[in-house]
Amino acid sequence: MLGQTEIVLLVLVVLVVAVFFIWRSRQRVRTAKKTGKIRGDYAVEDVLMKSGEKEAPRKTEPTLAPEAEGKSISPAAAADAAPSDIPPVYDVIEEEEERKRAAEEAARANAEEAGASPVPTGSEWPAVDTALEWVLDISAPDNTTFKMGGLDSLRRELRALNLKLPLFVWTRSAEDGLYYECDRLQKSADHVVVAVVLANRAAQLDELTASSVLQVLETVATQYDINVRLSQEIPEAVASAKTLRQFIRYYDNRLELEVVPLDPSVDFTLDAVAKLALASGFEQNRGGFEYRASAESLAPEITLSLTAAETRGLRLSLDLPLVHEGRGDFSTFLRLANHFCGHLHAALSDCNGKPIGTAEAMYIEEAARERMRAMKKAGVVAGSERARLLFSSAS
Repeated sequence: MLGQTEIVLLVLVVLVVAVFFIWRSRQRVRTAKKTGKIRGDYAVEDVLMKSGEKEAPRKTEPTLAPEAEGKSISPAAAADAAPSDIPPVYDVIEEEEERKRAAEEAARANAEEAGASPVPTGSEWPAVDTALEWVLDISAPDNTTFKMGGLDSLRRELRALNLKLPLFVWTRSAEDGLYYECDRLQKSADHVVVAVVLANRAAQLDELTASSVLQVLETVATQYDINVRLSQEIPEAVASAKTLRQFIRYYDNRLELEVVPLDPSVDFTLDAVAKLALASGFEQNRGGFEYRASAESLAPEITLSLTAAETRGLRLSLDLPLVHEGRGDFSTFLRLANHFCGHLHAALSDCNGKPIGTAEAMYIEEAARERMRAMKKAGVVAGSERARLLFSSAS
């Protein structure tokens, strides 16, 4: 057994050794700071940073485009018939899409010359509009990315929901930091944005649909131990969808004219109508014929169908919310009507059988334009991307 004196001496020796090591460690730290070999209260140059930078870049959370932020429908706005009286965000997005299409066409031309497939081009921000869409997004943790296989699985799971509402998936490339449509990105991504249109002609977002979409995103988020961010909580998104649905019903108007034979004893033949329609740019479907002014149109701007009296007349219908004034859709509609009258020896009338002359046609056109101006004042320009999404009939 050690005596009291030996124990005291042993404790003193241990304390002296500990003090010595602490003093030597602090001395080394002070020496290292003076020589710049370790970080102090300031950041030294990193080999991964550009030369000359003194501060490490701050980490920022991925956000939506500044033009799209703040456009979600508030509870107060949910009571209005119009979604927004703020100028549409797609004014900016359409300009960007024009530049994007021009760049894609140039890339496609170069690829055709080189015998290779065209290279998709990305955008700085995902093309989302929180006034019309419910937006969900997830960000990969630091030093981690969403692999291509996982992105393909996510896209398949979303498609398996068979939504009646348009759904878009945007992914940000981990290499160039640009956003691409999910099926066009052939690389890993660090940010995924899912946008569901709140309402259209066919349906509106409900709690079951919203929960299904959220569950798909949460499955991915759980694997990476991250959270799903929402532009609106589900009850608020459902309320916004209801408001948009009321807006769609109010402004969902069509301009209809009938083409009737000049000779009441003569009927139109189906072969003659089909031949003339196809030659005029229409495409045949089960219910008649459709005319799309643009290859990107989600729905036809003009439709042609037989009236209830079988081949006794034809009905031309112009979808007013989809009319693009700058493209001349009104002129195209009237030109096609006159074209059918001239080739089928027919005359124009309204749906009540009243003949349509030049003065009546001008009056009808002005009334339709007034309706379009009212919709524009409410926040949706006819023929714009907003109108195409709201007044689409399919996903």
